[in-house]
Amino acid sequence: MVNPLITIITPVHNEQDGIKRAIQSVVNQTYTNWEMIIINDASTDDTSKVVRELIKKDRRIRFEDLKNNVGGSAARNIGIKKARGEYVTFLDGDDEFLPNKLEEMLNFSLKGENKFCTVVADYFEESNNKLKRIIIPDVRNPILSLLTMEWHVASGSNLFIPKDLLNVIGLYSEKYPRHQDIEFLIRCLQKSKVAILHKQLTIIHGHKMQMGPKVTNNTLKVQKIIEAKLMLFSDFKEEINKLNSSDKKRVYAKNWLQISRLYAVDGNWKFSLEYLKMSLGYGIVFSNNFPFLPYVTYFAIPLYLIKASFKNLFKN
Repeated sequence: MVNPLITIITPVHNEQDGIKRAIQSVVNQTYTNWEMIIINDASTDDTSKVVRELIKKDRRIRFEDLKNNVGGSAARNIGIKKARGEYVTFLDGDDEFLPNKLEEMLNFSLKGENKFCTVVADYFEESNNKLKRIIIPDVRNPILSLLTMEWHVASGSNLFIPKDLLNVIGLYSEKYPRHQDIEFLIRCLQKSKVAILHKQLTIIHGHKMQMGPKVTNNTLKVQKIIEAKLMLFSDFKEEINKLNSSDKKRVYAKNWLQISRLYAVDGNWKFSLEYLKMSLGYGIVFSNNFPFLPYVTYFAIPLYLIKASFKNLFKN
């Protein structure tokens, strides 16, 4: 296999400002045998106009301009079905590759032990025009760490997968309202090992990887996250049942603690305390870095609740 074709799949929705940067980062790659498939998911801004102007300059870029909004997972699936490459990677419309991204990922994937692996790499996380180096840790049990939401691999713009493996894994699930990347990555790891390239090769913009306070500001969004978690628990019940008692409890305790925090950010005392109680029913979650200290979220929840309550008080 000499200079295999790499397919970059980019779903985009209302990213008129970011998509030019994303496309340019692909055009600037040191590895040149690639195709880029951009799926515009019925954007209502000038995304389509921006993309159409840019693709005139490079025939390696293909464009699917959807009239109806189908969601990120369905848009990625359209790209997967049209992919001609021997390897497939993804790039969200507001992120960017560093110039050596494809070359480094391909060379790493071609190593004997990595040939049928799901490959991820370290990355930069951008927030307020500042870059933070993110090193993906080697973990004892990757699927467990995904189920507990403790392993942030930026899979929306960081996966590099042989097309043969992708044919075995299948498409993204289109039923999930959130956590689509986690569900897909767990299925990847059920069929392959994960290989981590410890080089920062992608810039993730907008600090969107962590499930932090900015993720939501209304109850409906939290309810969608709850729905997605319940679906994960159901779809991967067998994986959860393989875990020892302590790890199994951690899966549920950590997820419900996360929901408690999100409700706390909204100042919803009732639901925040309700899900905190549910989490504690599975035991206290201790820090991975400091095993004798409770997870920091326990201390953050009351602060979020008080802060939100004062904010609402003065708003009224």
